[in-house]
Amino acid sequence: MYVRGKGTASREKILDLLDSKGYTIDKNEFRGRDGIINSNLPIGVNPNDKTYNMIGNITCAAALCTQGGLWEDDKFFEYFESKE
Repeated sequence: MYVRGKGTASREKILDLLDSKGYTIDKNEFRGRDGIINSNLPIGVNPNDKTYNMIGNITCAAALCTQGGLWEDDKFFEYFESKE
């Protein structure tokens, strides 16, 4: 799943939630936590292996948006609240 955080505060909250659920940054993600928080590219979340990363570039993000595959942060938080 890919989620769009609305600003740095939202993105930090997303990563805090993921960290609290045992998620870790993907080993192939070259950007660190601060890089993900301070970007505007969608955050990729893999529930299968409990990792997260950031989509590679604006072109990929645009393609994701046009296909309806991007979750807004409020939907993302609702999803994780329903898992508790």
